[in-house]
Amino acid sequence: MVNICTDMPATVQPMEPVLAAKPFDRQDYLYQVKWDGVRMVAFVANGVVRLQNRHYRDRTQQYPELTALAGLLGERSAILDGEIVAFREGKPHFPAVLQREQRRIAGEIPICYFVFDLLWLDGWDWRPKPLEDRQEQLTALFEGTALVQQVESHPSGQALFAAVGRLGWEGIVAKKRHSPYLGGKSRHWLKIKHWQERCFVIGGYLTSDGRLRSLLLGLYEWDGRLRYVGKAGSGLRVSETVALLACLEPIGQPATPFQTGTWPRNGHWVEPVLTVTVQFQEWTDSLTLRSPVVKGPGQVLASECRL
Repeated sequence: MVNICTDMPATVQPMEPVLAAKPFDRQDYLYQVKWDGVRMVAFVANGVVRLQNRHYRDRTQQYPELTALAGLLGERSAILDGEIVAFREGKPHFPAVLQREQRRIAGEIPICYFVFDLLWLDGWDWRPKPLEDRQEQLTALFEGTALVQQVESHPSGQALFAAVGRLGWEGIVAKKRHSPYLGGKSRHWLKIKHWQERCFVIGGYLTSDGRLRSLLLGLYEWDGRLRYVGKAGSGLRVSETVALLACLEPIGQPATPFQTGTWPRNGHWVEPVLTVTVQFQEWTDSLTLRSPVVKGPGQVLASECRL
C-alpha cells in the first residue's frame, strides 16, 4: 500500500543510478533510455508548478514553458521525476540544455521534459511502491505532449543499448521492477553508457618534473569564446608526451586562451591552434569531461571544435 502523506513534501532527494560495466537482460529489470539532460523534480499543486534540480535548487524560472504541467494534470497534485532535454540535429545535446540553465532563453532552445517516475499523488506517497506500480500509475496520470513525455520502458537491455548506440545517444538505465524509490545512489538502478568521442582544442598543458602530464582542453561556445572543459592525460604514452611537448612549446603564449570555465592556474598556455581526439564517459553538470582518455591527433580544425 502507498503511505498517507497529506502535505506535499517541500523537497525530494532524487534517486541516482550506479554505473555498471555492460548491458544485460534479466526478467526482474526494465530498461529505459538514459536521456542526456538536466535532472529535474516537478512539484505540481493547485495549478502551480515548481521545479527542483538534484542540488535542491529552484529552477522554475529557467523553464517557464513547464507551467503547462498544471494543465496536463488538471486538479490533481503530484511530484514527478524526470530529465529536461534539449536536442540538436535530432540528438540530445547536454551543452544546449546547460545554456538554457544559465541564460533562460526559452524561445531559442526548446526543451522536452521526459518523466520517468511518480513519487507523490493526491496526498499519497508512492515512493515505497514497486517501480512497476509507479510506472502504471504514471501512464494513467496524463497523456504526453511534445513538451512533456513519459519515458518508455523496454524488456531487453542489450537490444536497447545497441539501438541507442546506433543513434549516437548516451546509454541506458536498468531498473529493478519491484524496487521502491530511494533517495541517493542505489544499485536498484544501474546506468550503462556508451563512451563518447570528439575533437577538442588544446589551450595549454600541465607538466611535472619537466614532463608533459596532461592537456588542457577547450571548445568554442556559441558566442566564439573558448571554454575550458577539462584536462586529459590518460592514454598518453611517454614517447607521445615528448613529441607533443616539442609541438606545444613553440606556440606558447603568456596568457590563457580560455575565456570561460574554471581552469588550472599553473598551466602553460599555447595558441589554440592544435586539436586532439578524446574519448570520455559523459559531461558533468559544470560542463567538464568525466574520465577523458586521449586517443590521438584531432581530425578537424580548431575553429570547428564547438559546443
